[in-house]
Amino acid sequence: MPRSDWNLVSNSRFNFPENTIESIKIGNLILQLDKLITLQQRKLEQLKQLKKAMLQQLFVNKNNKQPNLRFKNFNGDWEERKLSDIANYRNGKAHEQYIDMNGIYTVVNSKFISTNGKVKKFSNEPIELLKKVRSLLFYLMYRTEKL
Repeated sequence: MPRSDWNLVSNSRFNFPENTIESIKIGNLILQLDKLITLQQRKLEQLKQLKKAMLQQLFVNKNNKQPNLRFKNFNGDWEERKLSDIANYRNGKAHEQYIDMNGIYTVVNSKFISTNGKVKKFSNEPIELLKKVRSLLFYLMYRTEKL
């Protein structure tokens, strides 16, 4: 943090409460908020680590046909498929008229999903639904995060 010029600061005017106890209470409140923010940041970091661990457990890797962790009543091998087997490809910008940031459908396009897996565009119109597996979109979003 840069050092202040004492002459400049000492001659500046600031507002302070008349009662010193009020200043102390304000300082204590700000200190408590800082502590709370720090705790929330730690919690957020822990949740990010949990998410990363869950993604590793809930999705298959190259060496397995089943994830390490499954929901109850789900079993069987996962299949590797080409995207073209489950979705149609359409070139061009015809979808632009349907873009709505509050839409309920995710627009899958190489430009509309960021490298960290966050969706950038949505639509209220089903532009081109996946043929077989709707949850594949979820899978693709997290797979792109790893690529």
